[in-house]
Amino acid sequence: MSCPDPNRSMADVQRRERWGIMAFISPGFAAWVAASILLTGYANLPWFLGDEWNGWVPPFRADLNPAMPTHLGVEHVNVAASLVQRGQFADPFGDATGPTAWVAPLVPCVLAVLMLLVGERPEWLAVAFLLVQAVVIGVACQVVHRFALKNVSTAIAITAFACVFIPDFKWLFQMTHDAAVLSLGPALLVSGLASGWLRPAAVSRRIGWGLLGGVMALGNPTYGLAWAVATLVYFGRSWRGWATAALVSIVVVFPWTVRNYVVFEKFVPIKSNGGFEAWQAQLGTERGLVSLSSEMAHPSRRGTELGDQYRKLGEREFVRRKQAEFFAAVFGSSAGMKAYLERMANRLNAATFAYYEAWPIYRYGWFFGLQALLYPLGFLAMLLTIFVRVDVDDRGLAAIQIFFLVVLLMYVLVSFYHRYAVPLFPVRAFFIGLALQWLVDRRKRQAARE
Repeated sequence: MSCPDPNRSMADVQRRERWGIMAFISPGFAAWVAASILLTGYANLPWFLGDEWNGWVPPFRADLNPAMPTHLGVEHVNVAASLVQRGQFADPFGDATGPTAWVAPLVPCVLAVLMLLVGERPEWLAVAFLLVQAVVIGVACQVVHRFALKNVSTAIAITAFACVFIPDFKWLFQMTHDAAVLSLGPALLVSGLASGWLRPAAVSRRIGWGLLGGVMALGNPTYGLAWAVATLVYFGRSWRGWATAALVSIVVVFPWTVRNYVVFEKFVPIKSNGGFEAWQAQLGTERGLVSLSSEMAHPSRRGTELGDQYRKLGEREFVRRKQAEFFAAVFGSSAGMKAYLERMANRLNAATFAYYEAWPIYRYGWFFGLQALLYPLGFLAMLLTIFVRVDVDDRGLAAIQIFFLVVLLMYVLVSFYHRYAVPLFPVRAFFIGLALQWLVDRRKRQAARE
């Protein structure tokens, strides 16, 4: 078990009392944000300067330009454009297909605000969103380092984040999508639980915790569900704690749920496309993992069978039919159930140990080998923290472990794509940091005995 530095802890308390929220704006904060911005700029050199820079950035291949800052999550930016142009949360695939809940509302709303600030030109919007992603990543690193890994050395903390940045490099620094933005929620969750922030159980803190859960749900319902389970684990029998947080989170989500009920005339808490994602993993892929072929057949693409069905039937009926086909395929025969279990096993492997890259062009080269080597460390470190004593509040640690496992379990049950788990990078860095510090301390104790 690591021993906290009492002098450092007292200095931190005194600094916070003197400066309040400004204590957070520390040299460490500036360093993490600056490093994230610099990494983002470096990662996208081929986009800024041309293909001759391909071999200078991950995955260090002259034949591949990995920078895709104008991607902008496709469906997310289409919905954002609809919000700005017509004031409607609609048209996720660019055509006039009407109101939607295909994507959760948080990221499209962020993109819509950026559109109002910088305009709809893709290049300017890409730069603005890259900057937002970089700042979010830097803040996520800072809060985890500052509060969750406060008793871990800076060198170990940096090493831990490097171990997760490398496998997730494309999604964090070269692709504009929802993954990086959504990582702030898990970072705040880890920091709050590990630091004992909820220990005083003040009403204001329970309300803040509920706001976090509601916003996380509006960003990704899987993460919102995992927040709810972790909150129950943390508060346990203290019903006032979890009840207050749960009520606040419901209030945050409620207007969106009401909007969905009015639009679709059915209960859709956050997103509407769960039935399609289950169908895609079971009947639209060979191994139960989202692949390049399943992406090419996605309903977002005009002229594909699925795209034509979506545009003809409308979102509600399209998803209903795909969900019915999924249930019929899985529960209609023993062979269907066997196929589902095999695909679920593949997703379990990909979510925990085996680095899965959906795009074949990325599946070779030394950098891919390094990504595959580092990818399982987060899960292995989490397992280690179950069996050894680390310098984190036991109840908070258990809640973080549950949060991590629930997120992965939901994707194992339904559908898995590496991007889905990228927002967990602060959680994986937290576990790796604890595991590395435990190994260092253990080595020091052994040396002292010798």
